[in-house]
Amino acid sequence: MDCDQLIQIIQNMQKGKDWIDISAALLTPMIGVIAIMIAYFQWKTNRARLKNER
Repeated sequence: MDCDQLIQIIQNMQKGKDWIDISAALLTPMIGVIAIMIAYFQWKTNRARLKNER
């Protein structure tokens, strides 16, 4: 294995790491948005339930 092949392998590993870093960075806000949506739907359901109980 010569030096050029090692450089090629390292560059390919970096591309994979970049993809993982981007996915991890996008995952956190997506979890936050999903949590906000769940809270909103729970609030909406509870509000409708209280209106029906009166």
